[in-house]
Amino acid sequence: MLRSTLLIACIAGPLLFSLAPAANSQGSITPGGPVIQPQPNCVNSIVREPVVMFDVSGSTLLGPQALHMTVYNDGFVTISKKTTFPSAIGVESAQIPLLWVHGLVNRLDHAGALQLCDQDFTVSDIPLTSVSLIGGNGQSHSFNYWIGTAQYQRTEQVMRGFINHIFPGF
Repeated sequence: MLRSTLLIACIAGPLLFSLAPAANSQGSITPGGPVIQPQPNCVNSIVREPVVMFDVSGSTLLGPQALHMTVYNDGFVTISKKTTFPSAIGVESAQIPLLWVHGLVNRLDHAGALQLCDQDFTVSDIPLTSVSLIGGNGQSHSFNYWIGTAQYQRTEQVMRGFINHIFPGF
């Protein structure tokens, strides 16, 4: 018994330490792990960069579901979904005018998406929605919510309207 306890402690101790949050340069703990430092000497020769990411994933009473859409700065949009009941899997892409990309970002800004924080409660059997806005200046803003009510409802309507416009019936 003592050997097995000692063995578990010897294996689990270093593993738990390696999974602990990393300290940043000021010595404080960062919640998401190590801070990613940009490499200023890199030349990005590929113009395509994500601008908006919309993700709805989690379990429901009918089973897991997932929906993911990414809008890129060159007008390329990709969307995918998987639901258990009714069983559906789909992937589509489209090329849209850059004016539409800018319009989406502006509508999200007017809907308050750049000021929203994570919803401060959790629920079960409802998928989590994550929205990320990524600027070309290296700035980004992400937030999560379970239910598109109150201040999240306007962002939800903008995103669902955009999906219905670009991918009707998806």
